[in-house]
Amino acid sequence: MTEISLQLCHLISSVCSEIEREPMLRPASPPFREVYTTLIHSICAPQCRNTLIAIQNHGIALLRHARGNVLDAAASEFAKVCALSNTIAREHLLEKLLAQSMSEPPMALLDYRRNCSASAIRRLKVAFLADCRLEAEFGAKNFVPHRLNLIRHFARIRCEQGFLQESRRCHISALVFLETEHADCMKTLPSPWSKGWEGIEDLDWFGQRNELHHDFASQAVAYTKRDEARSNRHGRECEFLSQDRVLNTQIGLWHLLCRTSPLGSFYEELAIRFLEASHPSRPLLVDGLRRIATFLDHQMSFP
Repeated sequence: MTEISLQLCHLISSVCSEIEREPMLRPASPPFREVYTTLIHSICAPQCRNTLIAIQNHGIALLRHARGNVLDAAASEFAKVCALSNTIAREHLLEKLLAQSMSEPPMALLDYRRNCSASAIRRLKVAFLADCRLEAEFGAKNFVPHRLNLIRHFARIRCEQGFLQESRRCHISALVFLETEHADCMKTLPSPWSKGWEGIEDLDWFGQRNELHHDFASQAVAYTKRDEARSNRHGRECEFLSQDRVLNTQIGLWHLLCRTSPLGSFYEELAIRFLEASHPSRPLLVDGLRRIATFLDHQMSFP
């Protein structure tokens, strides 16, 4: 075993100890209900408040039933949400947008459960654009985590549809943004996901930044394995991955680790950089460890 291989073994042991000490992050569940409740009671028209609270509550019930695959109950909540949304007068633009932001994502999940992917994607886009307008036109705050989750759901559906490159681009862009807070990569996404990233600074992540990273990273690992199983290991590169600040992120190094042939000294150097880099969440780290351990097993089998 080479000196570098021994160094890798030491780093793997150190990182594994670090993983064992850290608590497992749960998938992100940003407190959007609190954001909505604050907006409803602070800037919405008084005559619309009860309606918006009812939409929110029925939307939560819809989401719960759809996640449990209880589609008849979800459909009943769907009908209630639609009926309530139709009672909001057209001139109440703020309230209309807020209703869309709250109700369209759970309705998208119901469409997805019904195998209506095109309708689900349309609803996710409607909610995303509503969030953008709430921020731009009404000064609403803290919608970035919500918009990121909408992109994650879109990426999941696109992967299920077989559009792996588009799904990968969404995951990588979001992970770079979550690690660096540089939004340039988000502006390279297809419309409407490229909108609303100007002037993003001093973000309030509700302490959810690493959890959001965990969710995106988990999907990225799962879909990359699926892509590799289809013998498409060397998919198209994302242009911004060549930028220095991106190459020093966990997602940038992991992506290179996936694409680089485990032959020659460059792979060893890359593995060391990956293990020594910051670890904002576990999924990429664990998958990278698996890949490096496989490489070391190969090295020891052929002295």
